[in-house]
Amino acid sequence: MHNLFFRYNFSMLKDKLNLILKISLINILYLLTAVSPSIFDQTNKNRCVPVTLPICKDIPYNYTFIPNPIFPHDPATLHLQTDHFKPLIRTQCNPHIKFFICSVFSPMCPEALPQAVTSCKSVCQEVKRDCIKIFTEFDIQWPESLDCDKFPEEPALCMKPNPIPMESDHYNHHTPQKYGSSKNLETIFSSRLVSSCPADLINLDPADRNASCAFKCNSDIMFNRGQKNESNYFLFVIALVNIVITTFTVLTFLIDKKRFRFPERSIFYIAACYTFYCLPYFLKYIYSYEDMGCSFTNGGQLYLIESGVDNRLCAISFIFSYYFSTAGSLWWLTLTLTWYLSAGKKWVPEGIETFTNYLHVFTWGLSSILTMAVLITNKIDASELTGICSVGNLNPFSLLAFVILPKSFVLLGSLLVILGFSSLCRERDSFKQRGTDTTKLDKLLIKMGLYSLLYIGPMVITLACDFYHYLVLQEWYPATIACKMYGGADKGGCRRPMRPQYEIYVLSAAMQMVIGISTSIWIISFKTISAWKNFICCDKNDKFNRKNEPQKVLLQKGNSGAMYHPLIPTANPPPPPPTQGTSSSIHYIPCSVNNSGVPTNWNTGKLL
Repeated sequence: MHNLFFRYNFSMLKDKLNLILKISLINILYLLTAVSPSIFDQTNKNRCVPVTLPICKDIPYNYTFIPNPIFPHDPATLHLQTDHFKPLIRTQCNPHIKFFICSVFSPMCPEALPQAVTSCKSVCQEVKRDCIKIFTEFDIQWPESLDCDKFPEEPALCMKPNPIPMESDHYNHHTPQKYGSSKNLETIFSSRLVSSCPADLINLDPADRNASCAFKCNSDIMFNRGQKNESNYFLFVIALVNIVITTFTVLTFLIDKKRFRFPERSIFYIAACYTFYCLPYFLKYIYSYEDMGCSFTNGGQLYLIESGVDNRLCAISFIFSYYFSTAGSLWWLTLTLTWYLSAGKKWVPEGIETFTNYLHVFTWGLSSILTMAVLITNKIDASELTGICSVGNLNPFSLLAFVILPKSFVLLGSLLVILGFSSLCRERDSFKQRGTDTTKLDKLLIKMGLYSLLYIGPMVITLACDFYHYLVLQEWYPATIACKMYGGADKGGCRRPMRPQYEIYVLSAAMQMVIGISTSIWIISFKTISAWKNFICCDKNDKFNRKNEPQKVLLQKGNSGAMYHPLIPTANPPPPPPTQGTSSSIHYIPCSVNNSGVPTNWNTGKLL
């Protein structure tokens, strides 16, 4: 008898502990969803469908209204949520608890006048009076979403269940007892509480305390409508200019490849990358803002993508914007390396071209690795300002890891540019001292110097803008996307700072495109005009290019063969000796001969 009594008490204690854990989920579910003052004011359309919730099969009506105005979730989610109420319903804390819960999760829908009809205010007050004891036992407040003041009063349309005598033995038998106030139970209960999202954000997973609060699609959270329209128009114009110039630059390279060798060839890969980088700004005018940067929740709500790749157009725009901008930055690093090898270490183009495959593997491969890392970690997010998907638009940690740090590393390549310039400047001084014409070398230095400034300058500005964006997200991220993890809106947290300066975001995007536009420096010459003229006129005999083809010298490369490269530039030959018999003849010795009478070759000068 004693063992039977012990097993019975243990079973009851187990059920009560389970009830406590389940009730915590009840509070979770209701704290997450804010309702308007009147449930009936939220709906005036849609349709009636049969009641499908298992716990509501025996309620006194057969049809419910969809979508549910209080919990706009799909049926599977509603089934899961109502399962958490089963322990509470089994306690029969009030004889109408089941009717009340079903009227909230599956409100009645009159077929003659389709609309959501829930319990009357008096029913809510009665249930709250009896069942709130279970909540207060563990110092838990009655869910705000079940505030009885939000339920309609008569004579408004609402439901009342058939009266059940309060002295019923069945009711008295199931009146909940005291469960005790164990500190451990309070700890378990409190640890499972989940805070709510702000009213203007969307809770992506009500059952997860670490789930994100997403921006509603086309909502004005960080930027207003006017700022979005102005920035989109301005960036479209800049993108149009960029794509025209970079496309022309790439085509010029394709029709005259022999003219552009490494290190200059890296610049045309940069132009190609920024051609693709601008494409999302044109896709926005083919598809809508919603198509490009938004996705649907299980309940059918449209939200701005903050992580994931569910949206196909978002994934495509991410690849264009992130992959090709990263590849363009790596090609700049390749340019600085090959420039240093050519100008500082005197490598000939043929020597650099033997490593071409490694350069391509480095740039395209590393860009692919970074892109795959973003995809695997689900860090793709959409910009509220432009609607274009990339990484680091809403998450400061992603911005730092995938944008700011890689760009900072790429800027280190500027040191190689400086070393190359230093070497060439010394060569230039040496040429001038020997009387060598340095016009071509001067043009090369000016062109490379101007392009370096037009790349490094915008990149530094972009980095400064990205760092400003990082500081902004440090304040906005806990107040919006990660609001639930930082206390939740229901506890007075998630207070938002001032809106950021949208001009800085526009400047950052514009500077990226200026980098692409600056590649046109390398095709501004008469040779470009001649190349296009010959291409259009199908002239196979390009006399202009042959006339200006640089002198070539044969260099031996061990036993493996020979290589050709242009001289930049060669020394001028010595002047002819004076006429025989003049008084100065005895003081002049040609540079091409020595005292022994053995002829000596002219010094061809340093080779680049």
